[in-house]
Amino acid sequence: MRSGLLGFVLLASILLGSGYVVGQWLRGHTSQAAPSSCPYSGGGPAFSLQSFEADRARQLYLDAQRLAAVNQLFPDDDEFRLLTLTVGAQRIEDDSSVIPAELLYAIGWIESKTNQTSIEVPYGDLGPALVSFDCGYGLMQVTSSIINDGGLPSRYEALVGTHFAYNIAAGARILVEKWNQPLYPIVGANDPSYIESWYYALWAYNGWAGINHPSHPNNDPFRPIYDCAGPRNGYPYQELVLGCLVNPPEVDGRRLWEPLPVSFPDRAALSAPGGPLDLAVFYAGPDNI
Repeated sequence: MRSGLLGFVLLASILLGSGYVVGQWLRGHTSQAAPSSCPYSGGGPAFSLQSFEADRARQLYLDAQRLAAVNQLFPDDDEFRLLTLTVGAQRIEDDSSVIPAELLYAIGWIESKTNQTSIEVPYGDLGPALVSFDCGYGLMQVTSSIINDGGLPSRYEALVGTHFAYNIAAGARILVEKWNQPLYPIVGANDPSYIESWYYALWAYNGWAGINHPSHPNNDPFRPIYDCAGPRNGYPYQELVLGCLVNPPEVDGRRLWEPLPVSFPDRAALSAPGGPLDLAVFYAGPDNI
C-alpha cells in the first residue's frame, strides 16, 4: 500500500465526493426505476441512481481497492468496514489478516471493467450508475445486499450505488463474508495471504452455482488460463478472476497491475468421487457439501 499521506488524501476526496454525489442524486432523483427486475437479490426493479466515473486509467479505483483490502476505507462504519477474516482449519478470527489487493482489482475488472457508471458516461463525469440485468450495482456489482422494496434506498443502498469507494468497500466485505462461510471447502491451510486459498470464496462471490463448478459441462475441459481479454464462455467465474491476475488487462497500452503467478487446481482430482467437489455430492445440494 502507498504512504499514509496518499491514504489521507484519497479518503478526503472520497468523503467530500460522497456528499456531493449523494446530494446530486437526492436533488435529481425521481420515482422512475430501471425496467429490469432483480431475480437474484429478491427485489426490484433496480433503483435509478446517479454516480461519478473517475479517470480512464482507473488509478483512483485501484488506490481505493488497496485501502479496502486492508480495512482503511471506512474502518469505523459498521456497514462498510472489512469484517475480520477467519483462518486455519478451525476458522479462528485473525485481526491481522487482509485481502490480497490484487483480488479486488481482478474482481472489479471482471464485474465491470472497473467502471462505476453506465458505459455512455464519459470519464470524469456524472451519470447513471452501472446496473446489470440482475441488479448488480457499480464497480463491484453488489447485488445480494440491495433490495428495492418500493421505497427510497437505504443509506447503504444509496452509497453503494452512487459512490465508487463505498461500492468497493461493500464488495470487499462480501468477499470476506464468503471466505468466512463454513459451507465452502477449505484450500490448504486456509491462509488468506495465498491467492489460491480464495478459490471457493471467489466462486461464491459470483454465486455458489453449478455453472461455476470447474467440471461443469459448459466449461471447456481443455481451457487455457484466461487471458482477461478474450471471450468468457467456457470458464467458471473464479478462473476468470484468477486468469486476470496472471494476465492483467491493459488500458491505453499500460497494464493495470503486475502479473501474479497463480497455481490452478487439478480439476479431475477436485471432481473425483470423494473429492471436495464430487459432482454427485455437489448437485445433491449444499447440505451435502
